[in-house]
Amino acid sequence: METTEEPGLRARQKRERRRQLVDAARRLVRERGLDQVTVDDICAEVGISPRTFFNYFEVKEDAVLDADAWDVTNPAVQEFARGGPTGVLWDDAVALVRGVFSDPDIQSVTSVLELAHSDPRLLARHLYWMDRGHTQFEELAARRAGRDAPDDTDRAITVLVIALIHLTFRSWKDADFAGDPATYVTDVAAAIRAVAV
Repeated sequence: METTEEPGLRARQKRERRRQLVDAARRLVRERGLDQVTVDDICAEVGISPRTFFNYFEVKEDAVLDADAWDVTNPAVQEFARGGPTGVLWDDAVALVRGVFSDPDIQSVTSVLELAHSDPRLLARHLYWMDRGHTQFEELAARRAGRDAPDDTDRAITVLVIALIHLTFRSWKDADFAGDPATYVTDVAAAIRAVAV
């Protein structure tokens, strides 16, 4: 029993530590500005060593942005990679995006965008992570299909998934971020399907 509970406990502790680092980084950057905040400052707020910080993030900008393209621990990502939940590529991609938008951390996306636009270095890093996410999803789609490298199908589904994410966010934003963002995914997916078919 301990062996099944321990990994879950570790994962929760790691997630909580990451959340503490993100919260501290964002608060300090809002108070002082990016140039006046160091990794040591962030670590002091959380009570960890800089060495531990780098187990979570490559650079301080990533902590501010909470950057992590496709979190492979997200159950929706795992289900998609296994070929589920339905076995139909587009339907499963829609379920994946719904799962991503169901993550409680998605609520912080407005804060991320506000911070990203507050400093050119944060914006550049945000764009880097968007590009990295694009590449990672192509690889995820290829892995799902049992291919070693992405092909045109993987690239096409990636473009549609990125469009679905972008348009879902726009719909949620147009509604002044009201309600559960995952509820917007279905309507946007139907609109994309109507245009694509």
